Amino acid sequence: MTEATLEARAEVPSPRRRRPGPPRWLFHGVAALAALALLWAYSYPGMQVYFWLGSLLALLLLAAVWLVRLVIALWRPRQWSWWFVVAPVGGLLTLALLTYGVPLHARFVLSESAFQAQVKDLPAAPTDGAEWTDLAHPERIGSYRIIEVNRIAGGVVFWEANGDFFDSVGFAWLPDGPSAVLESGSFENPQFTHLQGPWYAWTASW
Repeated sequence: MTEATLEARAEVPSPRRRRPGPPRWLFHGVAALAALALLWAYSYPGMQVYFWLGSLLALLLLAAVWLVRLVIALWRPRQWSWWFVVAPVGGLLTLALLTYGVPLHARFVLSESAFQAQVKDLPAAPTDGAEWTDLAHPERIGSYRIIEVNRIAGGVVFWEANGDFFDSVGFAWLPDGPSAVLESGSFENPQFTHLQGPWYAWTASW
């Protein structure tokens, strides 16, 4: 190989390896979908476990990618970008919505009229406080799938199909509020979350 050939090759610039830049549109689009799935998981009374698990795994993976790229940006000069701020802001917003129970309250508001229609023209409440009477009902009430509806002394209990993996969950119409008489062998240690007016979300042990 001649000296001229070697000099010509030396003058050809070697291809530069592409360094990972800040996360941009694709990253944040996927992160937004995962965050929406997490919010949807908490729009059920209790929690929808499969949505929760899938979205949490996706968000953990995205957080790892974001952290690696942030370290690279801080280590190498001129790599910082305001794109790195978007994901933390979105994470804080998602956390705030979850902390204040916004997904459950917002979704129930959209379904409230359908639930309200189910508590019109009710049969008389059972005289025995421990007695529960089954009521006919549609398969879906609003955006929720309901598997059972019971007339009880003091209100109506709706059993939701897709909620918490470990507990029974649902909604309750209780004009006088929750009372100890609601607890039974199949409705142990009920925990109520007030939604609005006489409406509550509940979870209870099997």
